[in-house]
Amino acid sequence: MKRVKKLLALSVATGVLLGTVSTASAAEVKDFFDAKYYAGRYEDLKAAFGEDEAALWEHYLTFGIKEGRSASANFDVQKYRDSYVDLQKTFGSEWPAYLNHYITYGIPEGRDGGGEFDAASYADRHSDLKAAFGYDYDKLYDHYQTYGQKEGRNALSQVVTEERLAAAYAEQKAEQNVGDSGESGEEPLPGPGQQQPDGEYREDFPDGSYMIYEVENNVIRKETYYTAGNTKESVYIYNSKGQETEHTQYDAVTGEMMTKDTNIYDAAGNLIEEVSLDVANDFTVRHVYEYENGLNTQVLEYHNDVFVGKMLYTYNEQKQQVKEVRINNCGETSGITTYEYYTSGERKKQISYYGDSDKIEMVYEFYENGYTKSEVFYDSEGTKIHEVIYDEQGNETYRYPAE
Repeated sequence: MKRVKKLLALSVATGVLLGTVSTASAAEVKDFFDAKYYAGRYEDLKAAFGEDEAALWEHYLTFGIKEGRSASANFDVQKYRDSYVDLQKTFGSEWPAYLNHYITYGIPEGRDGGGEFDAASYADRHSDLKAAFGYDYDKLYDHYQTYGQKEGRNALSQVVTEERLAAAYAEQKAEQNVGDSGESGEEPLPGPGQQQPDGEYREDFPDGSYMIYEVENNVIRKETYYTAGNTKESVYIYNSKGQETEHTQYDAVTGEMMTKDTNIYDAAGNLIEEVSLDVANDFTVRHVYEYENGLNTQVLEYHNDVFVGKMLYTYNEQKQQVKEVRINNCGETSGITTYEYYTSGERKKQISYYGDSDKIEMVYEFYENGYTKSEVFYDSEGTKIHEVIYDEQGNETYRYPAE
């Protein structure tokens, strides 16, 4: 995936919104298509088309995107779907919708794309980059290509990281559980997300770098990231409730502190302040969280103690978020999103306002079994721009615009 902004512009211009890719703008879509990756990942395509880029591209445009195939190492549509239940309920098996959602909403929301390079994971691991670029895919990818790889920065998706950790644990389990006699020995090692036994674990990455994890009291206390030209250590500290209170990264060669993230919690365990310090650039990002009745109602953001903006959240009696307001440092509202729900708890309507007049309204209906019945999107003028209807088994029965 080379340039997300081009594809984003394409989605607006050609009606890709939760639909299929239009061949009328194939040149722009092709900007993120990696023919070598596409053929290498799918043996049937390699056998049929070899390295014929034109034929591979035509297959993806005509069939691949609808079949849930991935066209780039930087985004795995199936992992994206599997990671987010809210999207599964909304899009079902409509694979092009997941691709468009990731580009249009997922990246700025910090969602994990399940790829070899993941903007959100890259930014979240490196506070200096997050402070400078947020979740801007293009800027983060440019940084990774120009500097990040040379600096040994880890940009791998967290989803993929956990999968590889699970594979490493499975290998360790095989080694520890089966002796020369073939009979089980020690208790099986758990996978990521479960309690980890104390010890040291290694994870290898495709570029030859690797990570050593040190686990104590069932949590990771230190990660040491090894590359050909650089080594970094991350040290974690937790409170008595198991919540991470500090994450400090050091240059393992010089011993100098590079970044430090600090989290402060209230007595109820709510995060009330987080501070990310980039020592080299003397840059600090601070978020202050405010709660009411256990619900986060406001987040203030500061850069080097200068206020830059805030997010305001409103909830209903069922503790469902009904409104989100984005306000800049001048006190101006830069965006508003409202939500409505059915009594069953499913989201009924979402309206996002941008600027003075632009808005997108999304309306959903569901069957009693929980499957999506219909989804309809309207533009600022109230004109229907997208509609999909499903049967009670989740199969699509109608689409507008038609393919």
